[in-house]
Amino acid sequence: LTGESRSMVPDILQAIKDHPVPELLIVGHTDTMGTNAANFDLGLKRAEMVRGALIDAGIDASAMTMTSHGESDLLVSTADETFEPRNRRVDISVR
Repeated sequence: LTGESRSMVPDILQAIKDHPVPELLIVGHTDTMGTNAANFDLGLKRAEMVRGALIDAGIDASAMTMTSHGESDLLVSTADETFEPRNRRVDISVR
C-alpha cells in the first residue's frame, strides 16, 4: 500500500463501523500492461493485500468478498500495454 492508501484506512474503518452489519466488496484493478489473465491475477492479489490489512485492523473476514476486474474497468482509459498508475487500484464498497 502507498502512503496515501494507508492514510485512508481510518476513514475506511469508520465507514465499516457505521454499518450495523457491514458487507464489504473488495475489487482489485490493474493497468493494461501484461495479459488479461495475468492482470486478473494481479488484481486479485491487490484485493487480497487490502483484505489482509483490514483483517489486521480487526475487521471480520467473513464480512468481505473479493474479486478482480484486472484491466477490464479502467479508471483512466488507455491503449493496451500502457503503464498507468491510476488504474492500479483497489476499490472497497461498504454496504
